[in-house]
Amino acid sequence: FVTGSNGDDVNEYSLTTAWDVSTASYVQNFATGDSGQFAVTFSDDGTKMYTAGYTLDYIKEWDLSTAWSLSSVTFVQDSGTLLVNPYSLQLLNDNKLYVISSYIDTAVGYTLNTDKDIRTIDGILQGDSELSNGLYDLLGGIGISADGTKFFVVDWDNNDRITEFTLPTPYELAGGTRTVNFLSIEPGTNESQPYSVHFSEDGTKIYIGGGDTTRAIYLYKLSTAWDITTATLFKQRINLYSSPYTTSSNYNTLTEAENYGSGSVADVEGLAVTKDGTGILIATNTNYSEFKLPVN
Repeated sequence: FVTGSNGDDVNEYSLTTAWDVSTASYVQNFATGDSGQFAVTFSDDGTKMYTAGYTLDYIKEWDLSTAWSLSSVTFVQDSGTLLVNPYSLQLLNDNKLYVISSYIDTAVGYTLNTDKDIRTIDGILQGDSELSNGLYDLLGGIGISADGTKFFVVDWDNNDRITEFTLPTPYELAGGTRTVNFLSIEPGTNESQPYSVHFSEDGTKIYIGGGDTTRAIYLYKLSTAWDITTATLFKQRINLYSSPYTTSSNYNTLTEAENYGSGSVADVEGLAVTKDGTGILIATNTNYSEFKLPVN
């Protein structure tokens, strides 16, 4: 079997003498639908085929009703985006998958929790059709409940919201499924680019920061812990940096204790809040800062 980006397909050859390529004759081909087709591998029994390319950036899983025959190929599912520009695939023992990315010049190994099932990659939160349609292209932050059964993803591309997933095995992303629960961010806060999120340890508060020109922190309170459907906007910290190096009071007792690094004020790309809720660390792409918050 040979694949490449010129035909964007997999080509099947038969060898009349085993392992002797000089006896090869062309049989047929199969188009994969990836305009940058580069990689192909098979399960040990030849009933599964996996393809990948640099346009779609995910792995496709195919069933072969007749083992090793491209005449019997049907699509099963895709992996969701794993690596940019996957150029090579290798499946060993039906549960060890190796991918080489030319974009980051890295080989990555994955474990399939269920043999030959590309959607059971260990440590990967697999999306459903909504995620696969590109509605979550730009993820900003994550959160996880104290018991490990809920996982939250923040995106700032099309939806600007926090989406909830349930995890069948606590703290394990494999097998996670999206629920119908989400918290829409933009209408309540005008934070059009939520880059970062922090959940309090008891699950009753959510802090959000991002790349909006307000350079703000927003606080939501949840009347029921870890239930984002009960969240309401409690207080806004508008204009987080009144000055990059201020030490004076800044909007309702929010004070900047220390500012580390040089450069102009930039997007809030990460934040963390102390257990008692009085301290917050802010990271941007130019510096990081330590603030004090009032206890609410």
